[in-house]
Amino acid sequence: VGFRTHQFKYKFMARNLQESDTIRQIVNTFQYYMHPSYIAGGLAFDYPEEFQIEFADSIRPYLYDIGTCVLKDFSVNYNGEGTPLFFEQSGAPVSVEIDMTFQETFIVTKNTLEDRFEQSKD
Repeated sequence: VGFRTHQFKYKFMARNLQESDTIRQIVNTFQYYMHPSYIAGGLAFDYPEEFQIEFADSIRPYLYDIGTCVLKDFSVNYNGEGTPLFFEQSGAPVSVEIDMTFQETFIVTKNTLEDRFEQSKD
């Protein structure tokens, strides 16, 4: 039995430089929080940040619950249209795809699911 993983893929299309900057901030934020930091004077690692992934209330009843996760894999494709597209003035990318794989920090068992099902009945 292993830890469950959950994959998400998003495609961003910037219409202007401001939206390109926002996409860059999103990419930088995920890259930052997926990595560990040093502790004990650089002799050991501290755990990376954990993520709580929740779906919108309107669709939540039809989807599964995701437990506390860490971001295990993160990739960025700046060639989202099959050919590189960049704004002429700034050189910022127009189309960016990100792929993320989150891994839960605990193993889900039947007991875990029974508890969740009972809570959803209330």
